[in-house]
Amino acid sequence: MAVTAKWYPSAAHQMFIGNLSSATSSFKIALLNSSGTYSASHGVWSDVSSYQISAGGGYTSGGAAVTITPSSNSTASYFSTSAVLWTLATFTFQNAVVYDTVSNRLMLHLNFDTAQSPSSQDYQLNVPSPAPSATPA
Repeated sequence: MAVTAKWYPSAAHQMFIGNLSSATSSFKIALLNSSGTYSASHGVWSDVSSYQISAGGGYTSGGAAVTITPSSNSTASYFSTSAVLWTLATFTFQNAVVYDTVSNRLMLHLNFDTAQSPSSQDYQLNVPSPAPSATPA
């Protein structure tokens, strides 16, 4: 399964001007159906909320809380996220978004390439985190 992750341009802009911060924001990851594809023109939760999967089967409308922790070293800045666990999950999704619940800004879009359909089982999602691969000189 190939997972594609893309930043939303508006999120990067909001981070650069200081309106989006892991210190002042709360984040969620919401699951979307196959029509909830990435568009650079999307910027806020209402742009994609109509593609959210239905509540039930272990999924709560609006998604699940996720913690984002920024880090850096001498060669790169990156982030890590907490894993999200849905217990006894029975739902189908193909896309997911991470968004700030304070400003409703979309941050990251994940496309899972094919539909994911857990059936009465625990489903854990680990958001892929860019991490430095270079070794400082």
